[in-house]
Amino acid sequence: MYKTAIAGLFIIVLIAFYFNAHKNVNFEPNEKDIIINVQSSSSSSHILPKKETLRSESNENSNEEGDCSNHLDELSKNLEITNKLLNDPTPNEEEYYGNFFNEVKKRCGELCEYDKSRYIKNPYRDDFFDQVKAKVSCCNLYSNPIYDAPSVRWPPPSEIPKVLQKDYTLNGKISISKEYYSQRYSGAANALSNTWTISNIENWIAQSRADTLSGNYGVADCKNVKEAIRKAGFKGKHILVIGSETPWVESILLAEGVKKITTLEYGTLPNIHPQIFTTTPKDFNIKFLKGEIEPFDGAVSYSSLEHSGLGRYGDSLNPWGDILAAAKVWCVLKPGGYFLLGVPSHLTEDRLVWNAHRFYSKERWPLILSNFEITDFVDGKGTSFTQTVACARKPMDA
Repeated sequence: MYKTAIAGLFIIVLIAFYFNAHKNVNFEPNEKDIIINVQSSSSSSHILPKKETLRSESNENSNEEGDCSNHLDELSKNLEITNKLLNDPTPNEEEYYGNFFNEVKKRCGELCEYDKSRYIKNPYRDDFFDQVKAKVSCCNLYSNPIYDAPSVRWPPPSEIPKVLQKDYTLNGKISISKEYYSQRYSGAANALSNTWTISNIENWIAQSRADTLSGNYGVADCKNVKEAIRKAGFKGKHILVIGSETPWVESILLAEGVKKITTLEYGTLPNIHPQIFTTTPKDFNIKFLKGEIEPFDGAVSYSSLEHSGLGRYGDSLNPWGDILAAAKVWCVLKPGGYFLLGVPSHLTEDRLVWNAHRFYSKERWPLILSNFEITDFVDGKGTSFTQTVACARKPMDA
């Protein structure tokens, strides 16, 4: 089955995580947009036992990891470079996007490389997709605003710039179809959600326990997220939620006994629940560089990262935006912590639907979860957006 975040006052180091698909997506899958169905046995209600470790190569940068304070000085320099490129007045779009992406590629190393020699067979299930190892510098990821900067040029191009096609398609391995949107969100004014109230959260907790919560995508999606949370053993833990204007994921987590939640969202959200702390990318990134972020026990992102770097929501074009966003999650997890990632999946075909979203299969699933151990999946069967949730663990030796 499976071989499966302006010009002017530019906000520092926006994270692509917030390009959250809770925005209304008018997408009806065609016959090819099939769901990956995981055949679950009675023993699959728990994460599969660990057979061997996917040893991360990030420790090769151990001279800087754990202390990123020296990168605070680089932040203003990197911001200046990013702003200069974003505001380049050249009318030639190929030159504009090419110059910007060349700077991205120069900085992100193996996370922005497609190298099949780094794909390894998944040791947990033969029918899961491969896994990938890549060198990671967390200090680099959190001190370079260019990776997920809001775009200055608007609207986004209706066609993929030729200079970026090789990277967007992984040297032609990813097919392309078209479904164009221009729904600017990145860099826009803060959008507060009136759903963040104690009464709503308490009602949704009760609905989650009764399996009637519809959240942003429907009852089936909420049940799948709940199943993944149970598999990962999040009860009593501190969990990071990435992109959450409406607290449906938070409500499921609380219903499942999570002790504390930190929600990372572009728009400033109210801290109204005693177990939920909300923060913005700007504050989060600076705290990370200062060493003030305590590693999380786990993280959840649902129907979000598949949009990163496509320009749809006002983010700059970056073919590797989703991979870099997921790598930032890796950086803030404890060893052994789980990242529950829900994105559109396909059994055999990786596909880019420009500029709406991506479908993940044998080529890109391993890349977006670089350095994670993919130990289980929750089947997306019956969900409205054909989501499959990966249970991805940060190795214990990371």
